[in-house]
Amino acid sequence: MSIGPGSYTGCRVGVTAAKTLAIALRIPVLALSSLEVMAASAMESSGSGQEAGGSTPGSFIPVLDGRRGFFYGAQFKRGEASRPRRTAEDQVAQLSELVGVLEGPAWILGRGADSFLRSLEDDGGSPGAAEYGYKRGPLEWDQPRAATLAGLSLELLGEASFDQEAIHSLKPAYLRPSEPEIVLARKLAGEDR
Repeated sequence: MSIGPGSYTGCRVGVTAAKTLAIALRIPVLALSSLEVMAASAMESSGSGQEAGGSTPGSFIPVLDGRRGFFYGAQFKRGEASRPRRTAEDQVAQLSELVGVLEGPAWILGRGADSFLRSLEDDGGSPGAAEYGYKRGPLEWDQPRAATLAGLSLELLGEASFDQEAIHSLKPAYLRPSEPEIVLARKLAGEDR
């Protein structure tokens, strides 16, 4: 199961459904990052990673638009078999912080890719995408595939066992507080009245 990052409601509903089924059926739950699944899907689609023009960025950076100037991102290279090798952890940050962690050359993909690249070009204080070595991946790489999630999960299934306490404590990977949590924290701190 993918635990996020992603929409708060979608992650919460998905994790709750998976936990309920796992406990009812007494089966393990395997939690994977949605960014890792996106990178693995892109790697499968790209074959060797060779582009028609001969260019081969060695990394894949899945990006989701976190809104209000934030982006979710991580970085992966081809690893053993079909499993991506993580080179930067899942994170949510503003553009300037994120590009400091995500190294090019790399394929940029995901539902936030266009917004991420456009923000780089619009930010007068930052180099553009080309200077970072970022290239936009094909649109078909933007959506993670369920078959890829299943394949990654199968690799981990041999090590998994039913553990009700572990399943019960499983939480979505939000990476940052929701807007209502931010508003509540401000009110509690006396900043919003």
